[in-house]
Amino acid sequence: MTYPQYQVNLGYDPLLAGVNSPVDYVAQLDNQIQQLNIAKKDSIIEEANRGLELFKKFQIAAQANPKLTYVEFCKTINNE
Repeated sequence: MTYPQYQVNLGYDPLLAGVNSPVDYVAQLDNQIQQLNIAKKDSIIEEANRGLELFKKFQIAAQANPKLTYVEFCKTINNE
């Protein structure tokens, strides 16, 4: 069974803007992937810093109330 061949015109492709050869295309894709990885790395660092700040606040609160658990503290923080 043969399938019909369709030609699709997608119009302007922003990924191909300024691309003159397959090598340029691969280089541009690599650059975009690196930018995504940097953004992902930054978000991971921000999340880790938030967790560290929360734990520091817990340590301060635990000094005032030694029976306070981390779970109870997190519930209190999230309800604020």
